[in-house]
Amino acid sequence: PVRAQAGVAAATPAPAAGVRPAQLPRELPDFTGRGEHLAALLGALTAGPGGPGAAVISGPTGAGKTALALHAGHLLASRFTDGQLFVPLRDEDGWPRSWRAVLSEMMQGAGLGVPLPAEENVAIGLWRSWLADRRFLFVLDDAPDEASVRRLLPGRGANATIVTSTRTLGALESVARIRLGEFSHAEVLEVLRRALGTSRTLDAGDAITRIITRCGAHPLVIQVITAKQIGRASCRERV
Repeated sequence: PVRAQAGVAAATPAPAAGVRPAQLPRELPDFTGRGEHLAALLGALTAGPGGPGAAVISGPTGAGKTALALHAGHLLASRFTDGQLFVPLRDEDGWPRSWRAVLSEMMQGAGLGVPLPAEENVAIGLWRSWLADRRFLFVLDDAPDEASVRRLLPGRGANATIVTSTRTLGALESVARIRLGEFSHAEVLEVLRRALGTSRTLDAGDAITRIITRCGAHPLVIQVITAKQIGRASCRERV
């Protein structure tokens, strides 16, 4: 169900005249791993005419879907000369936002400063007409279902869309699909090496195997373990 409009976050204000929207949250300088997934995502979105122009990153909560989407978005930003928009498809309480709230935010963010038509089909047609000759990158975060995404996708042009969702959105047509699961052994080692330093992880192969066996290699679990190791190291340094 879609929560009442009162629970929806305030729409993004329209950009000032002459200002290209660059709404992606900040890049994570310590982004680690997911090399194959990143390559597949970038390849899908730079395939040119005939390419999908849209990609869905799916996986469980805490798998790093949004982090991967933002990392790719920053790498691709220079290609999309009209701007980049980041739009959550759920509100702060986790409820799906209404199509009117989302589309209104996207129209304002992209500089389309006209009233949103009352009829859904008319509003979507106006939006796609606006996009047809432009180059925008959209990151649609935490999509609840296929319908919430399908109505927002550009109909033509050189735009691209990255969607994140805990669901695979299997009924969404003609999109590239990136499925995130647990980290590989090599990715766990890379995360630990970047966080703790090469010297402390040089001979950590057996320890990492034990960690994965006991706790699994879910990114959120590895993040918690890494944070604890950093905390212990800080305590030792202060002693």
